[in-house]
Amino acid sequence: MSTLNVNKRASIASVDSKMKNHSNDPYVLKKLKAAKKLINKHGLPKELK
Repeated sequence: MSTLNVNKRASIASVDSKMKNHSNDPYVLKKLKAAKKLINKHGLPKELK
């Protein structure tokens, strides 16, 4: 297990070195594009800035 620092909080996570890379998956790219569009339109909540 690895410890990750996310938003100034330590989190424990399992990292699987055998996991496939999904960065070019059409489904993932479609969701990423929609998420970016939503954030650009509405912005981020104050808690995440």
